[in-house]
Amino acid sequence: MAEKFDPEGEGYDYKSAIEAGVVPKGYGETSGANITEHWGSVAPATDAEIEKFGLAEGTFKILKGGGHKTLHKAIDAEKKRGATIVKKGNRIFSSPTIHMAEKNKKINKKIKMKQAYPNFHGSKVKGKKAGGMVIVDRQYLKGK
Repeated sequence: MAEKFDPEGEGYDYKSAIEAGVVPKGYGETSGANITEHWGSVAPATDAEIEKFGLAEGTFKILKGGGHKTLHKAIDAEKKRGATIVKKGNRIFSSPTIHMAEKNKKINKKIKMKQAYPNFHGSKVKGKKAGGMVIVDRQYLKGK
């Protein structure tokens, strides 16, 4: 996993996947992840990527390189979801259509919350505060 990702090569962007919380199916955290298991094909584009490339909110980046042997499967799946596939710089992105944008914003918001609060599990307001921010959560921190 230590190899530098080449967006036009045959590899997979493990660094972006881990940063976004994308891990092999069946694993809830990266500590138990095994690179031989199937990893997800997309992760939310970062705020920096959205700004740099003028991408729509809710855009995902394809985690497989341009020469990856199953890239076509990821692209087909994204198109079936109704996304438009675009290449910006040397990366491939899955850009939402208008009807997908709201759904993707909600998904991205939940992923970003999960990144900030790894034990985040929910969506209802409990009114708990962390650093002056109201956490939207059924179970603020696991076990509490």
